[in-house]
Formats: sequence, structure tokens, C-alpha cells
Amino acid sequence: MTKNRLEVAVTRADFNKGCVNSLKMRSAGKNTSSEATAIATKRDARRVAQSALQGKITRKRAVKKQNRAKAARKKKETSGYGAGEH
Repeated sequence: MTKNRLEVAVTRADFNKGCVNSLKMRSAGKNTSSEATAIATKRDARRVAQSALQGKITRKRAVKKQNRAKAARKKKETSGYGAGEH
């Protein structure tokens, strides 16, 4: 594995831990400003909210798709000609 790939993998792993944890890791032993911590906290909260919203949207789409498929099956089963129908 190249040094560049390893660096990218470590960066991704740090980012996925959250902004606050990344900030703490980058400034190990140093004092971080309260503004930087507040911004990191807000970013983490925004990521969590967006993730939750995306999950809700995905579930809604799945339910709609299931309902459409169910309605199509029902229509297919009931369609046909009965006695005296054209």
C-alpha cells in the first residue's frame, strides 16, 4: 500500500469518527479554542440530523415502492372480463 493511500485511509477514518473527535486528535496536547469546538459540535449535530433524515426518506421510498407493487398485483389479479362485460 502506498504512503498516499494510507494517508487518505487514515483521514477518512478520522473524519468518520466525527468532527469533535478529529479536532481532539489533531490538537493532542494543545488547547483548542471554544469557537472551534462549537463549530465541530454543530457539524456533528448536522451530520447526525442529515443521516436520520436520509434514513426516513429511504424508508418512505421503500414503502411507496411496496405499495405500488401491491396495487399493481391486485389490479392484475382483478382485471379480466366477466360475464356480459366488454
